[in-house]
Amino acid sequence: MTSIQITPAAGSETVSINQTAQFHALGVYTANNHESKTQDVTDETTWTSSNTAVATINSTGLATAVAAGTATITGSLKGNFGIVTASSSITVTSAPATRTLASLAIIPGSQSVAVIGETAQFLAIGTYNATPLTQDLTNQVRWVSSDVKIAQISTVGLVTTVGNGSVTITALATDPNSGVFTASATVDATDTPTGSVLLPTLTIYKVGNGTGTVTGTGSVTSTVVIDCGSGAQCIGNFPLGSMVTLTATPGSGSVFDGWSANCAPKTANSCTLSMTNNDAVGAVFDVFNP
Repeated sequence: MTSIQITPAAGSETVSINQTAQFHALGVYTANNHESKTQDVTDETTWTSSNTAVATINSTGLATAVAAGTATITGSLKGNFGIVTASSSITVTSAPATRTLASLAIIPGSQSVAVIGETAQFLAIGTYNATPLTQDLTNQVRWVSSDVKIAQISTVGLVTTVGNGSVTITALATDPNSGVFTASATVDATDTPTGSVLLPTLTIYKVGNGTGTVTGTGSVTSTVVIDCGSGAQCIGNFPLGSMVTLTATPGSGSVFDGWSANCAPKTANSCTLSMTNNDAVGAVFDVFNP
């Protein structure tokens, strides 16, 4: 044996705190006038870490991440002409061990309706401390109306107006690790007899810390009928009862993390909904974090 090789190579192993990484040692054997051969000598190799505060490594080449930083992993073994050594490295990131809720928001912040009995959709969006950073929590929060004689709200964030006036809509989310979070929005209801809904409004909200675009095609025509470019939201009107298919495209360095629960059925980056009344849909884009 004339040398050893360590895999994975230096700079290619990145793990989070408390995760492990397996290193291997290959011995290179060379004989006169013969091709070199390799053999796994991992269990015969003496393994060391340059910084055990960052990562430790046992006798079988299994490294354990301890704290954020970088450590050099060295393997040594007695060869035909003395001790041979080779090195690699491990990088430890300080990713949180537990994904917890950091904040809660309701979109939109306010809505107005012109016909008593008309509905309005609210979305509850949670922001977390680890990927995926943004998540639709509409079907998981508790919804409360400050005055059920004016507006009532269902378990899925759908408000139905039953009287004139203004109400506060509150969403409550409980995380077992980070506690209770609340967010509020308002609904203004005014009964206007001529305000019947013939062309329901669809509002698209782009949420999260990433970028992307959303386009929509209707069942009446296959051409694009709604197009959210760089803005945070866009609005379109559609015939009552028509179907709208939305498609999300993440921007450079971003990833699409899904639709709000009220847009279904879903296939890949698309979803379809029926325009039976005014509606709101959330599209979640986050920064890509491999």
